Amino acid sequence: MNKLLRYLSLLVVFTIIGVSPHVEAIPQYLDNDPNYPLSYAHVNYREYVDLISCTHNDENETYETYAVAYIAYTMDITGDTRTYQTRVFRCRKDRTQNPQVYENGEWLTLQSYSKSERQKYIDQYGYVEYIEHYHLYARDMFKIVYEQITGAPYPDNLKETI
Repeated sequence: MNKLLRYLSLLVVFTIIGVSPHVEAIPQYLDNDPNYPLSYAHVNYREYVDLISCTHNDENETYETYAVAYIAYTMDITGDTRTYQTRVFRCRKDRTQNPQVYENGEWLTLQSYSKSERQKYIDQYGYVEYIEHYHLYARDMFKIVYEQITGAPYPDNLKETI
């Protein structure tokens, strides 16, 4: 009887392992090319920064402007789709406000919440609102672009990884 129970328990374990969904790691680079690091990933959508395209302009008296191209990568049952897009950022030269991203005809401020502040926001308003208003995807991309251009991390003291 004990042998039968052991056999059945092993059969159950191997069955569970065999039919468990396989979780695949998200590639940190598009097509293993270090010129295209991952800046944002959520469910079936990813954004990869084109490091070669990073540009910087400091001709404005008040703002420094950064621009970058990126690949918006969507995966679904009909196949993968890649679109080449651009994103523009600016930050005050005197660093008296957070950087901004230009979207839908307006400059939106990129928030810099600590991990506990972000969690509090998510708990209060939900994850969708967090993504919509926090602009996590843009903030992380800005930090990659800033470091690519200046050679130093953006000084916001937030140490996060995707």
